[in-house]
Amino acid sequence: MSRARASRAIATVMNGALAAAWLGPEVAVRAAELVGGAHDAGSFFAGTGLYACAALLLARSADSTHDAQLDARPPRGLTEIAAQADFRVAMLAALTSYAVMSFIMTATSISMHLVDLHHEVATKRVIQAHLLAMYLPSLASGWIIARIGIRPVIVAGALLMAGCVAIAAFAGHAVPHYGWALVLPGIGWNLLFIAGTTLLTRTHRPHERIQVQTLNDFLVCGAQAGASLLAGYALSAIGRERLNLAGCRCLRRCYGRSRPAAAGGRRGKSNPGTRGCGRRAARPARGTRTRRRWRAAAAAAAARPPAAGCRR
Repeated sequence: MSRARASRAIATVMNGALAAAWLGPEVAVRAAELVGGAHDAGSFFAGTGLYACAALLLARSADSTHDAQLDARPPRGLTEIAAQADFRVAMLAALTSYAVMSFIMTATSISMHLVDLHHEVATKRVIQAHLLAMYLPSLASGWIIARIGIRPVIVAGALLMAGCVAIAAFAGHAVPHYGWALVLPGIGWNLLFIAGTTLLTRTHRPHERIQVQTLNDFLVCGAQAGASLLAGYALSAIGRERLNLAGCRCLRRCYGRSRPAAAGGRRGKSNPGTRGCGRRAARPARGTRTRRRWRAAAAAAAARPPAAGCRR
């Protein structure tokens, strides 16, 4: 598959989770009392059965690694691959999307049902709205990424998740407040995850994807698990408002890593070695060697006579 179609392919796969957004909470609520004397134990058994079915389907799926044999170059090490700026941005976007989303979602369900004493049906509806917000944008997110670029979508996802933090920290504790505080991070998660995963596919060759995606999944799932485990303790220790504000550090870092490159991508259509009419070359990425090359190319371009019709 070409890299140009990667974002739409990833978004198409994510569309399959739309059914899970409705089915998961329904199964959890209806199976909660299946085991006598142990409330919610039936929900975990039902979830285990669904995971087993998914494992059987995956075991019967066809292998898609045959195209990795077409590249005769030796695979690079993970250290060399991870040194790429795009790899770090992709990893940060995926880590931020999963860690912040899981942290807030887990704490929200506890806060709604056990702290603010909302009914479990209201809690279920809020979680369903959150899950729909996570996966429904997949119908358009692949097209949006192909249209405006990866890094602007990462910036938009980080801003949406920051909006949820503002609602959760300052709005209130009513059911609509909880709902909007989970809908926004759902949309932000979708944009961050699909854009970050698309960017990750551009940092490795076909025969390197297994080790790169394994590292990515290990770190992302580890961050999600750690955030889920810490959510309950953080909720009881610092409260819902400060818990949501704690995610701002990750969002700010993700925003800062992506925004300069997104802005530079709009300005920098002229290369450092070419001289445009009244347009400066884009600033280079960080790094002493890159800056030296950029300055040398800019000096060489300044020494050339201006083109016809252009002014100094």
